[in-house]
Amino acid sequence: MCEIAGEVGGALWIPLAIALVLAMLTADSYAGLVARYPKAGDAAVFAERDFNWPWISSLVGFSMLAAGGSSAAGLSIAFAGDYLKPFLDVPALPAAIVFLLVVALLNARGIKESVRANVLMTAIQVSGLLLVLVLTGAGSRTTANQDNERTERRSGNWAIDAVPRAVDDIEPH
Repeated sequence: MCEIAGEVGGALWIPLAIALVLAMLTADSYAGLVARYPKAGDAAVFAERDFNWPWISSLVGFSMLAAGGSSAAGLSIAFAGDYLKPFLDVPALPAAIVFLLVVALLNARGIKESVRANVLMTAIQVSGLLLVLVLTGAGSRTTANQDNERTERRSGNWAIDAVPRAVDDIEPH
């Protein structure tokens, strides 16, 4: 993200906003399907019920399987590489395999435990984001008089001003 922020500056949020809109459209589609077909199922079941062609259901099911597998592989490699290295210096491949096994065991344990783990991780992420906003916003307010260029474009709301300041302060590697 640092390299991208160095190139695009304050426009770094645009692809994230686009991804948010696409995720919301996907959620809305699934909500509509669940309302239409209230029985349990995934995209393959919905495709079978909607189009009544078994080959479409198979194609959608295989696509979902491939997407899930590639997402899990990418996540495990990112965890083993960029996220784990500052804390523990281990080879990436064994760490990625262990990560996948831990996630698989958590999923096999049950839905309640998976939901609890998701709630815990989401709370950690949100608190980290809030901490960054608060610390960056506090720094933004204390240096307002020292930095005339940045002072001119402040809105008066420290939470809104924190994001451009955080992006401005990123130095490319």
